[in-house]
Formats: sequence, structure tokens, C-alpha cells
Amino acid sequence: MKTFYLLPCTCGKIHEVMRVQAGNVITCECGKTLEVPPLRALAELETVQRHDAETPGQPASEKNQLGKEGGTRQQRAGSLMMAGILTVVFAASGMYFYVTRSKPYDFSTYSAFDLWREWQRLSPGVEIPMTRNEYLMASAMDVEWRWIMIMIFLTVVCVIWMLAVLLAPAAKKNP
Repeated sequence: MKTFYLLPCTCGKIHEVMRVQAGNVITCECGKTLEVPPLRALAELETVQRHDAETPGQPASEKNQLGKEGGTRQQRAGSLMMAGILTVVFAASGMYFYVTRSKPYDFSTYSAFDLWREWQRLSPGVEIPMTRNEYLMASAMDVEWRWIMIMIFLTVVCVIWMLAVLLAPAAKKNP
């Protein structure tokens, strides 16, 4: 047995709403937008008990849905959750790429002779062509930094998305 709350419209039509619709917005046949009151205020409305599983006034295909205009809070919460999950995924991916990136040679581990020999090789300037290994390492570092920048960009986009959802104005009420 389901409990429905009777929500009147100024046009005279009475809408039967359920507890799950509390705080949502519904549209009357007259075109007026009605806000379903929160749970505390919903308890003050007149109620009706029904045995059927289908919501009155709704076809069976729309059963268990909040309606086309309803579910604003749920839509915002879902969007916020999706943006939060993507933010965490992109930030974690970026951190992984940053931590596992290729690093240039660590000269602190070289012996004095190896360091002198490397200095002799590099001292003439940049006219010396890179070896195959140096070229592959430079290419890998370039690709890794591009992925790190992409992950930073996507993380920032998701944070902006979350802020937009949080700061978006609530649905306007029609008088």
C-alpha cells in the first residue's frame, strides 16, 4: 500500500505525489510549475492510500520516474558525483604519469671519470647529434609530459564542472 500526498494547483487540479518526489519540481496540465514541498512540509498535506503499483495520472512506462521536469536535486547530485569521480580519476592518472615519468640522467651516481667523460662529450655544444637512446628518451619524456598536461587540463575542467553544478541557481518557482 502506497501513500500519496495531495498537492493542489491554483487551477484547481490536485496532484498526487510520493515522498520520493519531495523537493522536486512538477508541471501541471495548466502549464504552471509546482514545487513539491520538502518532507517536513509534505507531511502536513492531505494523504491518500492506494494499493495499485502505478502512480495515478502516469502511464506504466513512466512508473518509478520522477517525471520529465522532476528530479532536479537528483540530477544535480548525479552530475556532481560524476564530476567528482572523473576529477579523482584524472588527478590520479596525472600523478601516476608524473611519478613514473622518465627522468634525465642522474649525474650524482656517476664516478669522477664518467662525469669528466660525459662533460667532454657534451662540451662542444648542441651540434653533436643525439644517440638513438638519447633520442628515444627525449621522445618518451615529451610524450609523458603531454599526458601529464592533458590530465591536469581534464582535472581542472572537472573541478569547474563541479563548481558550476554547486553554484547553479535553483529552479525558479512560478507564482
